[in-house]
Amino acid sequence: MKFSTKTMVNEVEKVEGVVAGRIVNEPKLLTGREGKKDVAYFTVANNLPSEAVFYEVTVIGDQVKRVEKLAKGSVVAVKGEFGTREHEGKTYETLLASSVEKLA
Repeated sequence: MKFSTKTMVNEVEKVEGVVAGRIVNEPKLLTGREGKKDVAYFTVANNLPSEAVFYEVTVIGDQVKRVEKLAKGSVVAVKGEFGTREHEGKTYETLLASSVEKLA
């Protein structure tokens, strides 16, 4: 499930919203300065009836503590800024998370 809103910031379109779905891989936590885990990556599938859409999620800062408790298969709601990235001719949906909530 995806809910989003579009706004213009300095003549650039900004898309923010929420994705709810299941984590499809084990979250990867990276240790930064001072030995703190301050970046996490995982993928969420929104599981729409017609076709699943996968979002590559990046979590930075305090929300990483919540990601530490998540695992593959967890149902989550992720709020943040949507974007895309391209690699080898494929376009990937991305989400820079501002909040992560476990739903089930």
